[in-house]
Amino acid sequence: MEKSHTLNCGDINLTAALMSVGVPLSEVDPCSLVLRDNGKNYARFHICPVSIDGAYNTERLMDFWRTPSNCNDASFATVMAFVKAGRDNSVTRSSDWLDYAHTYIEEMGGVVRALPASISDITDFIAKDPETSNAHIFAFVYNRDYCWQVVQKARRRIMITRGNAHAAIDTNLAKWRRNELLARLEG
Repeated sequence: MEKSHTLNCGDINLTAALMSVGVPLSEVDPCSLVLRDNGKNYARFHICPVSIDGAYNTERLMDFWRTPSNCNDASFATVMAFVKAGRDNSVTRSSDWLDYAHTYIEEMGGVVRALPASISDITDFIAKDPETSNAHIFAFVYNRDYCWQVVQKARRRIMITRGNAHAAIDTNLAKWRRNELLARLEG
């Protein structure tokens, strides 16, 4: 099986924001759970380099994430503003993001009576009018929850660091193969 080119991202919020404008996770390997030898474990999402429709370049969006003032795309800017406000308000869990989306939209002067009441209602909500600001905000909420589900199923890899050398070793490899790779890393 040929592995396609992907970009790596360790930020679940950035990953969900990219997905909210149509940038998919890799179908082959959407996420790895990296178990580091220093105990600082993390999830690494594998993201496609362009959106499904070809309209968005992932690296360009990632640059906007780092420097929001440079963003000239209304949809992505809306999601970035929502995520920043959520972080500023200590929003962390999926249910909290859903609740905060209602609060945020109301604070921005939006109509809240027709918004999704649960994460399972979001796909129907977005399908009605996918290009609205509210649709992008709720797409972020849905995708962030989906990313957590992907992390639970992710392949585990051990990240080993020796000096300037780094290796990510799949925990499903046979023990003799892992030991062989470690021996090569140590020289």
